[in-house]
Amino acid sequence: MTFSGFQKTDLINYPSNIAATVFVRGCNFRCPYCHNPSLVLPDEYSEEVHCEQEIFDYLEQRRSFIDGLVVTGGEPTLYPELPEFVLKVKGMGFSVKLDTNGTNPQMIDFLVKSSLVDYVAMDIKAPLEKYHLFSVAEADCAEKVVKTMEILRNSQVEYEFRTTCPEDILSKEDFTEIAKMLKKNEHWFLQVFNPRVTLDPSFAKVRSYTEEELKAIANNLKKYADVSLR
Repeated sequence: MTFSGFQKTDLINYPSNIAATVFVRGCNFRCPYCHNPSLVLPDEYSEEVHCEQEIFDYLEQRRSFIDGLVVTGGEPTLYPELPEFVLKVKGMGFSVKLDTNGTNPQMIDFLVKSSLVDYVAMDIKAPLEKYHLFSVAEADCAEKVVKTMEILRNSQVEYEFRTTCPEDILSKEDFTEIAKMLKKNEHWFLQVFNPRVTLDPSFAKVRSYTEEELKAIANNLKKYADVSLR
């Protein structure tokens, strides 16, 4: 695999771990509020490229300081070679966190059954009936998302769900519909939408729910899941 981004120290994206983070190119979604257009749109791809060996060499050098690796994007599960890459990372003694939109349940199933990932963060973009707003090619992406959720629930892997919250896409009623998809003990994080960089330039003017508004929404949904802000 090759990567279009490499963050050598990440203290945020892997709970309770000091990590490095790699970013893949390419995604099967076109979320208008996406803050990584250089990883999603082929015409915008960054010229930055990092090879596997560079990642392995760095992890080896920083073995005493880094606990794990975050693989994000873009959408990492689009890459058939992903299992082989994370197998090498695991073989070096590091844990692996995967970020995904949940639309490749076959890949997620293989990774968790093969003990190749230790933590999965999965986006829930919106209620299922709104998934047509994000997918560019997959009419059945909502069904795939539900299947991935069930795979994670039936695995031994630690996982979380997360939702970015622009007001133009998510109504307050939508939060309740998403919450009804979850289990009482599942971690669900609401993320303030930051319009600084967006895939759709018009979304630079879209309002996000404020932290205070999201706190109130989260408190009202505690009966459905372990929901909080990030």
